[in-house]
Amino acid sequence: MLHLAEPLVLIIDDYHGINEPAIQEGLIFLLEHLPTHLHLILASRINPPFPLARWRLHGQVEEIRHKDLRFTQEETGRFLLESMHLPLAEEDVKRLAERTEGWIAGLQLAALALRQHEDTAAFVQQLSGSHRLLLDYVQEEILARQPARIQRFLFQASVLTRMNASLCQAVTGEMDCQQMLETLEVRNLFLVPLDEQQRWYRLHDLFRGVLLARLQATEPALAQELQSRAARWYGEQGILQEAIPYAVAAADYPLAAMLMEQAAEELWLSGEARTVYNWVMLLPDPIFQKHARLALDAAFRLQDMVNQSIEPLRTRTQFQVEATIARVEAVLRTQETPTPSARLLQRRIELLRAGRAAFDVVSAGSSHMLQQLWQEMQELIEDEDDISWRMIPLALTFWMSESLQRQGANLVPQFLEAKHQASRAGNRLVLIKIMRWLTHLYARAGQLHLAYSECQAALDLIEQVGGQTAQTGYLHYYRACIYYAWNRMDEALEAAQTLRQFSHIWQQVDQIIVGQAYSAWLSVIAGELDVVPAMLAKAEEIVQRRQFALHSFRVTVVQVWYWLKTGDLVAARSWAEREAARLETWDAKRKEEFMTLIRVYLALHQHEQALAALQRFSTELDQSGDSSSRIEFLALWAAAYQQAGEAERAREVAIRALTISEPAGYVRVYVDVGQPMQEVLQSLLTNPTNSMIALPYISKLLAAFPADHAHAKAEVAPDISPSSQPLKQGSEGQKQSQLLPNEPLTRREEEVLRLLAQGATNQDIARQLVVSLGTAKKHVAGILSKLGAENRLQAVACARERSLL
Repeated sequence: MLHLAEPLVLIIDDYHGINEPAIQEGLIFLLEHLPTHLHLILASRINPPFPLARWRLHGQVEEIRHKDLRFTQEETGRFLLESMHLPLAEEDVKRLAERTEGWIAGLQLAALALRQHEDTAAFVQQLSGSHRLLLDYVQEEILARQPARIQRFLFQASVLTRMNASLCQAVTGEMDCQQMLETLEVRNLFLVPLDEQQRWYRLHDLFRGVLLARLQATEPALAQELQSRAARWYGEQGILQEAIPYAVAAADYPLAAMLMEQAAEELWLSGEARTVYNWVMLLPDPIFQKHARLALDAAFRLQDMVNQSIEPLRTRTQFQVEATIARVEAVLRTQETPTPSARLLQRRIELLRAGRAAFDVVSAGSSHMLQQLWQEMQELIEDEDDISWRMIPLALTFWMSESLQRQGANLVPQFLEAKHQASRAGNRLVLIKIMRWLTHLYARAGQLHLAYSECQAALDLIEQVGGQTAQTGYLHYYRACIYYAWNRMDEALEAAQTLRQFSHIWQQVDQIIVGQAYSAWLSVIAGELDVVPAMLAKAEEIVQRRQFALHSFRVTVVQVWYWLKTGDLVAARSWAEREAARLETWDAKRKEEFMTLIRVYLALHQHEQALAALQRFSTELDQSGDSSSRIEFLALWAAAYQQAGEAERAREVAIRALTISEPAGYVRVYVDVGQPMQEVLQSLLTNPTNSMIALPYISKLLAAFPADHAHAKAEVAPDISPSSQPLKQGSEGQKQSQLLPNEPLTRREEEVLRLLAQGATNQDIARQLVVSLGTAKKHVAGILSKLGAENRLQAVACARERSLL
């Protein structure tokens, strides 16, 4: 017997060519009794009929699958450069890696074809399965080696972007499709599983492109029929968004239009207005004429979605909207006698154009022109029963009263009625938008608890319906403002970060500006002053370039506060002297800048100027339509009196402010005014004169001031939101103690409270809620703070007293 000291490796290539059972059984026997120094390397295009599961369990097999053989992007670049001598740009390498999915043969064929093209970037961008080299390779090296049944199945399944057994059967007519899919997977025929249950698959994108190109070239009628079958299958499953592209691809336009009508609301909620527009514009004239309302709906949704977007997108969208209007007007011209339906379409066209004009007028800040447009719109909606189209003048109402007049609180009853109408109509997209507006209006009214509840309900509804909407960004902005007003800084910072994320996703210009200004403000609060100038410069550049004059105040007020925070009183004084004359005449749009001017006066101890300016516009500032600014105005007025040595008048004005702010739980508005306000509050606490003001509330406010505030100069902080003002941040140890006991618990805190009542430890809470121990502790600490309790037992007892349990 031969004994070998060195390891021996036996390599068997193309094992998939062995079909003789006796050879298979013999090799299995050999492998089961293999000497330790003998190793087998076997290469096969399909899984060999071996007991692989048992060998895997015992660690006796090492497998290299197709996913291990794929080139990464880095390997793709090296292959193209070193082996194919093609020094491509990084973007082209990335594109090739994505299109070929690391398939080495496909990559090499693409590289060979690239050598024949001077414009490599254009070729890479257009690379598809229809290229001749790919077609020939797949046909000769892959398909020709497969049985006719498998070839036929692959060609027919190539119309599907993803597939399962039921869908394949409906499209191809193959009876045992699950077995067929598993066979393709075993044979490594470019089938990619999409789940662990072996239900859904897809074909390798480039391989599928080759098959589909061949099918469309040889049997175009069959390709369309297969697409139509796929559309009907998805329609029967209620998956309309998947069904429509297949119906369009099959040129089955009546079916496509019917599916679009059925899926419209879900598509709007998913942010698919542009997709619907593209589909609708593909409809031939006879079908388009029957669905002209849907076409205008798509144009309206598209315009509404990009009103606040970056300029290139807005311009491109406006061309698309006008193209839709032109087609609808062409339909209307074919009718000799206008029908009620035709008149409705004409009114909606006028509404659409008026809505666009109104947005431009708002951006420019023209109140007179806005009023004229609003009046014209009222006539257009007299007979309009679709709540979606009534939203155009409703939006204009909001812009006029809130953006230009800063009196949005007066609109609450009207928008509550609109909310009920949207709810009755079952129009969730409209409902979400109205709830966003109501959140803003409640905050303007100083009703922070209602604003918070409305905001959270809107976010919950968006999550419930699985919607994708820019409204989410605005809602997180309001959350940040409300949390800040309540002095819940960690949550305010988290909400502000989420706002910035959504502003970049949706590219809404106003959100980007607000996100930049708000983040700059919070950076000043956190003492991260180095990043502020760049953030403000970016916000200012967007304001100027996009002509969003209505948002310029956000940059201004944060800039002034930054100067004061860094001790640059020269710059602050210069700004105040320059702006004082411009602010001599009342302009509601500049209310925030006026408040900032007062703060500069106080920081410079120019209380006479502050009192004169506040007195001059006291009627305009002391308005119920803007309670959030009203509270700020009264706080600044009290501070100015205190700084002037008129302590009694300061107390009187402060009591008015506290009476309005206590039910809502405002905190930061007083802390931000600084030392004069602290002195007034301390005076009210030690010498109470008004039983209407709860002393615990005053105590809470005083506790929120920084420990060294008694020796500090008055702080100046801008108001860049309807419900909060910028601040000087306290120390970490003070944050929890600054929370008000009347603040509502979050839903997660309510869950934690119930667990506390059951005697759960922090570890129990973390385990049951599937959160970290640190998060569980944070929730418990928040509950104790909000309930004003020192320990868990007190918290549970307090919760029972308030009927929270």
